[in-house]
Amino acid sequence: YANASYVALDEAQREAFRRFIRRGGGFVGLHAAACTGKEWEWFTRMIGGRFDFHPPRQPLVLRRVDRTHPSTSVWPDTLRIEDAVRTALSHADIDPSQRNILVAHQFVAGRNEDPVLGGSEGASAVHVGAVEKIVCDCFDAFDYVALGHIHSPQRVGRDTVRYAGSLLKYSLSEAESVKSFPLVTLEAKGQVTVSLIRQRPLRDMRHLRGRMRQLLDPQNVISPDDYIYVTLTDEEPADNAMGIFRQYYKNTMKIVIDNAHTREADFPDPVNSTCEKSCTELISDFYRMMYGCEINEEELRMIEDVAREAGVSNEAD
Repeated sequence: YANASYVALDEAQREAFRRFIRRGGGFVGLHAAACTGKEWEWFTRMIGGRFDFHPPRQPLVLRRVDRTHPSTSVWPDTLRIEDAVRTALSHADIDPSQRNILVAHQFVAGRNEDPVLGGSEGASAVHVGAVEKIVCDCFDAFDYVALGHIHSPQRVGRDTVRYAGSLLKYSLSEAESVKSFPLVTLEAKGQVTVSLIRQRPLRDMRHLRGRMRQLLDPQNVISPDDYIYVTLTDEEPADNAMGIFRQYYKNTMKIVIDNAHTREADFPDPVNSTCEKSCTELISDFYRMMYGCEINEEELRMIEDVAREAGVSNEAD
């Protein structure tokens, strides 16, 4: 059976399954076989283990242990994701005399540098497609490679390997990002030109910083339909700052205060306060803010286990 992660087979079916295996029958479980029948001890012993939880995503190397088994006899001694991609492409019947285009959802990097993140991609951005990065020269057989998921438009290694980037800004971290469409022209084989057409959205995302009187001076109020995030530096900010700002910018999203009082209270702008912190530090800070005391080791370990199982333990990275 395939993709079963529940209680499979009733007792009569389990007995029939056991007899089949004991008589020399074969079994192939796809994808979630080790999640199946966790309470069925015989099945766990038969397949050799039981799934617990997904570990943090990390570079993977498969090492061949059995060189004689038919399923592994054709493998190299070690296999990485990049090796798998190169092998798949080597069997793709690509005609080098023709113009070839690849569209991929893969974390592709240059030889000596990684792509620049927009900041709003989420925890999985460094593992686009849930796998580790590969080097762009895997795709040398293609005239143009269109990559997705990363929000910052950019080239990777060469002009014809490119992340188009997101059409819109998804968070304050992208406020200064310039969005664009790549217009790709393929002429004769090997002749490719890429022109970037700047994207001007109906409503932009902008970050305003300063004193309220200055920011809301009619001469300074432009594009009032934009999405606005405000950092006020007034020492005595107005009580209803959000209401006041929304009279000028109806899509004001959030207002934070950055002045002598908040800095003394160690209350920084939340956009920047988490950038350098690990998941454990973020959990500890949140607990301290909510309960006014430090989290103990047992509670911290429990939350870390939940974060790992949910696949977000590397969120701060």
